[in-house]
Amino acid sequence: MIDRAGSIKQILEVLKTGGNVAIYPHVGVDGDCLGSSLALMQALQNAGIHAHIISEGPVPDRFDFMPGIKEIVIFDEQENFKKEVYPELFLKQIFNGNLPEIGILVDCTLPERTGICSKLYELSPEKCVIDHHFTVSCPVALCCLDASACATGELIYDLINQMEDIFEIPVYNQNIAANIYTAIFSDTGGFSYSNTTSATFKIAAGLFEKYEINTRQTAFHLYEKTSIAKIRLEGMAYTSTYFHYDNKVAICLISRVMID
Repeated sequence: MIDRAGSIKQILEVLKTGGNVAIYPHVGVDGDCLGSSLALMQALQNAGIHAHIISEGPVPDRFDFMPGIKEIVIFDEQENFKKEVYPELFLKQIFNGNLPEIGILVDCTLPERTGICSKLYELSPEKCVIDHHFTVSCPVALCCLDASACATGELIYDLINQMEDIFEIPVYNQNIAANIYTAIFSDTGGFSYSNTTSATFKIAAGLFEKYEINTRQTAFHLYEKTSIAKIRLEGMAYTSTYFHYDNKVAICLISRVMID
């Protein structure tokens, strides 16, 4: 099995040939898949490659602070069907009359995890996967899978570093650094989960040495920002909580009526 560096090199050799690249995050987007996708898109664009992120549905407002988030293209199948804009035409409208030669799944291994965007992914002749979740096998040849990585953002960090060497051009910038930091911060629970390693802190330190990372903004939007509706729902949940086994087990019921 090819190691991380080897699989990244294979992916970069294909990307170096040029062409259009479509990047697909999984449904139910989170900080890691968004930060990784945005950093990858921005690095490819800085290298002169036409790249876009395409997602099934609108991105939650809490991620609005991430650089480039408004550039994500939303594929609304029903809306496009009304306009007779089918998957192939939809992609051609984005990529100036062409289909993307390369489709990349970010933070997921199977195309079904991208929802209806799987129909778009299948239209690219060259397919690629970049993911840190454990899986027995990868369905495509161009595959960077490493469950030892704390986040897919760690893999994208390594990929961009190798990209600068292989492409022989600088691609890193402030926005890329901010998005990688968000990806890693998100999937490590603010550096508190067991997947946090020495490599995690080395990456963070490397980003801090070169760029200004707004740690307060990232923590607030990912873990602290809330809504009045959520506060009220939590209040109702807490008041209906029952404790058992010497207060070691807490059980509460949240009904559909409470949510609505």
